[in-house]
Formats: sequence, C-alpha cells, structure tokens
Amino acid sequence: LEHASKDSGEQLPVLPLPLFQVNDPKQLTRLYQLLRKEHQVITYYLRQHVFPACMNFQSIKISACGHELGSSMLFQKRIGFSGTPSNLL
Repeated sequence: LEHASKDSGEQLPVLPLPLFQVNDPKQLTRLYQLLRKEHQVITYYLRQHVFPACMNFQSIKISACGHELGSSMLFQKRIGFSGTPSNLL
C-alpha cells in the first residue's frame, strides 16, 4: 500500500496495521508525515488524550454565591469578602 504525501507529492509506503512496529523510527516518521495535518486525527487525539489529562473535569460541579461563602456556615469569623456589601459584615 502507498499513500501520497500532500506536501511533497511523493509516495510514502504504509504498512498494514498488523505489521506496523511502533519502535521502528522509520515507520513512525512515515506515519507522522501522513497524519500530521489531518484535522480529524488531531481533533481525536486532543479530545481523547490531551484534554482529559490536562484539564480538571469533575463529575459534580459545586457552586456558591458570595453571601454563602461569607456566611458563618463555613467560617465563624471573617474580615471581608470581595463583592460582599458592607451591611453584611
């Protein structure tokens, strides 16, 4: 099997998946040249591997308003809270 490289017009041999060896630098270079500008491959890699590893996704979202955070429910004493009206202090 061969696949035309979009950049140079040359034919790059592509091995069938059962014969592909990830520890062969030549094969990895050929694969990289074929897939490096494929938007679907890049999108898949980012969504499946990069974003889940780098971003903190939580199954439960916790939220509170400034009044709840500044109330005595969490802290017995407080000096002030950004955005808290003066009459609540």
